[in-house]
Amino acid sequence: DVYFKTERSFQDAVASAYADGLWCVSHSARAVTFSNNGDIVQFMHFDFFPTAQDIFSAFDFTIVMGALDIDSKEFVFHDDFLKHNSQRFLRFHKGTRYPLASATRVIKYIDRDYTIGKGEMIKIVLAARQIQIESWAQLADQLGGAYGEKVAVNDNKPFSIDAAIEAVSTSDDRGDVWL
Repeated sequence: DVYFKTERSFQDAVASAYADGLWCVSHSARAVTFSNNGDIVQFMHFDFFPTAQDIFSAFDFTIVMGALDIDSKEFVFHDDFLKHNSQRFLRFHKGTRYPLASATRVIKYIDRDYTIGKGEMIKIVLAARQIQIESWAQLADQLGGAYGEKVAVNDNKPFSIDAAIEAVSTSDDRGDVWL
């Protein structure tokens, strides 16, 4: 993932990606995703961040709070980044903008042998209660990327939390395939 300090630097990077022959494979309200000979690069544009610490304030887990600042050519880490990665422990950061996406990401990290405590899961649930979701688009944005694209939206059905719960239900015989 590449985060940008300004909208202009994001625009320049997208133009360069196209000029360099990268293939745009996806775009969302948060990111433009390119493939470069099979390597995936996401240009994040949901916001712009002057410093790595500003980026971290929007992240969900300490294990992802590590960055290379291209301007200073320095690595920047959250104080617990190395410790929690070495312990393979998920510590939730309540400042994340997308706690529903965090809930789905827990599964990804458990599959990678990370652990999470009950208290951390409760923090995610409580953070999710603080967000307002009043439309299908807001739900898809909160779930993010591929998760949000998998929400089965019936355009004829008005949004409600009950309808959303039904839309994100999965089939027992198909594992984590979203209906």
